[in-house]
Amino acid sequence: MADFSTIKGFTVQTLADDPKLSQALGGAWSSGTNYPTSTAGMFGAGITTANVTYGGSPSLTAANKYDGTTWTGTGALSTGRDDMSGGGTQTAAFAVGGGYPVKDQMETFDGSTWSEDNDLNTARAKLGGAGTTTSAIVAGGEPSSHTDISEKWNGTSWTEVNNLNTSRHGLAGAGASGTSAIVFGGYVSDDVANAESWDGTSWTTVGALNTARYYLAGAGIQTAAIAIGGSQNPPVIANTELWDGSAWAEGSALATAKMNMASGGTNINAMATGGGTPSATNGVEEWVAPSTVSVAQEGQVWFNSTSNVLKGYGLSAPAGTWASSPSLNTGRAYSGSAGNAPDSAMVFGGETPSATGATETYDGSAWTTVPATLNTPRTYVMSFGVTTASMCVGGTPPQTAASETWDGTSWAEGYDLNSARHSGGGAGVTTAGLVFGGGTWNQPSLHKLTEEYDGSCWAEKADLNNDHMTNINSLGLTQTAAICSSGYRFPSPAATAFTEEWNGTSWAEIADLNTARYYAGGSGSVTSGLIMGGEVPAPTFYSKVELYNGTAWTEIADMGTARAHFPGTTTNGPSSGVVIAGGGPGFQTSAETFAAGTAIKTFTGS
Repeated sequence: MADFSTIKGFTVQTLADDPKLSQALGGAWSSGTNYPTSTAGMFGAGITTANVTYGGSPSLTAANKYDGTTWTGTGALSTGRDDMSGGGTQTAAFAVGGGYPVKDQMETFDGSTWSEDNDLNTARAKLGGAGTTTSAIVAGGEPSSHTDISEKWNGTSWTEVNNLNTSRHGLAGAGASGTSAIVFGGYVSDDVANAESWDGTSWTTVGALNTARYYLAGAGIQTAAIAIGGSQNPPVIANTELWDGSAWAEGSALATAKMNMASGGTNINAMATGGGTPSATNGVEEWVAPSTVSVAQEGQVWFNSTSNVLKGYGLSAPAGTWASSPSLNTGRAYSGSAGNAPDSAMVFGGETPSATGATETYDGSAWTTVPATLNTPRTYVMSFGVTTASMCVGGTPPQTAASETWDGTSWAEGYDLNSARHSGGGAGVTTAGLVFGGGTWNQPSLHKLTEEYDGSCWAEKADLNNDHMTNINSLGLTQTAAICSSGYRFPSPAATAFTEEWNGTSWAEIADLNTARYYAGGSGSVTSGLIMGGEVPAPTFYSKVELYNGTAWTEIADMGTARAHFPGTTTNGPSSGVVIAGGGPGFQTSAETFAAGTAIKTFTGS
């Protein structure tokens, strides 16, 4: 048998340990010098060799400096507090808010003494934030219940600014100033994984933590942060995660699980001081990443001699994240879509709230309303194709069999379906297309129908197995490989998780979704596709996203906005990027883009 180098023409490096995804992920925790007092709810500022930690439970005023070896008492806070926010350095720190009762007071530290400064506008504890004595941001907290209020500090006063997208308390933050920060974790009705990035004006939902938690600690900056420990109501956890500006990755865990601790430093050098296990502790752990580390690079391939497998580093849909993108010009739901890349997408038709024929195209930077509209305004349509050749099929009102073809410039009347319907799924291209399911609430005979298009006419093919496929979503690039997933069961009013795969001849039932839903969006292929959002009766809208790998569904990072009644506007799948736009509740203009992350993968097969 030929070896790899003979076949491929190069030799694969052999490594006992996989390369790290970043320098930070090469880090590990070790014991530091114990804090003078066993307490929780403190705050820390500075780095591991020049840190100041202050406050704590119950409403302590004590402050101590750390030089990397020894703790030394320093000037006490004017107001005792715990569960506060703060930031800065060992010689220029601040403390703001805290409990209990909740406080609005701010104090600043000059390296030896604390001085009272201007108050917050809203008193609160368990808030998150970051920054310096001249530029800071705080958000969330608990005046009586969790809040989304944000305030910005300019060195003189606090000003209320745009709210968090997700209200919470018990969150952590990291950042260099009031114009560049990130907050993550917290508690609403349960612990959350959500993270939001601050650009000085507004908060944007970014990649979620892998482990939801609250009462965690954070350190670092907006694009390079560390999340430490926390609670999962009730377990206290030791998990450490590193943020690289796009996604969170698991790092080495704390030696001792704890929550509500003080922190400080960077993603390379950080510390976790005191906290609860849940009992208060004086333990200190220090995070240090090596100065020299083997870092994985995209496209790298190696043989792991310890596990005896071939591995590589590259794009990974499970590690992907969602980000806000430019908004539609016309808010709409129940529209059609087409596309094949995150910078090549289009939407057409839909409800605004009346049926519309408006068409918009996306080039990666902005949506443009094109002069050409559908010949017949319609909503609840089925669609497939790319931005230069796509189809809009069926729809309502009234329920229609009509189809229209887009050539990149204009819409032309096409060939009619054999059975008029709406709210079905679609896959393929303008010369080899497929629509399936759909119908009306009172015509269950249509709910299983499949029709195939050859560029000149529609022909009925094998039915779906399940009589539930209205309000469905679909995945598929081709006429011979598509997926029909979820939908609304008829006649019993219930969302479904059923999934079926089309092989060009017949439908076969495959693994169910983890979460039943209808009016979700779909994008991708039968081996790598996403089901996004959707709703269930009440109505309750979802931000949940599931990835199909050809065998099973896995929940991955949530969308930033819960929504339904929208299509997925690209078909190449998550590794090449996905754009979604519009949907409900209401008739949204907002849009989001999914970008695949990177990860180490094990090669399987021959």
